[in-house]
Amino acid sequence: MCYDKIIFISKHPQRITLCIDTDTGKACFGMTEEQVRKVIAGNLVRFRKEMGMTQLDLSERINYSDKSISKWERGDGIPDVPTLMQLAEIFGVSVNAVFSFSALFRNSSVTCG
Repeated sequence: MCYDKIIFISKHPQRITLCIDTDTGKACFGMTEEQVRKVIAGNLVRFRKEMGMTQLDLSERINYSDKSISKWERGDGIPDVPTLMQLAEIFGVSVNAVFSFSALFRNSSVTCG
């Protein structure tokens, strides 16, 4: 099953639960906050590079420092929701795609299903 569309149900201090696949309505999985940061980080790097942008280019588009972009891409932090929405718009993807495992594996030999 691919997790392109997920809904955040709850956030606990040590665990973020992502539990509804909106395509099937089935329960999905739980991830720690660190795992969520790593997924977002990988997707931000991939989307930025696919757009042919540097961290500096992207930072100028969203009025953040390139150090912030680097921090997010290392998984040391997560952009706030309005910034995530702005990034998704720049990359031409949904906010869900930024959180998606399958976006990490687009155009690769790894498949979901």
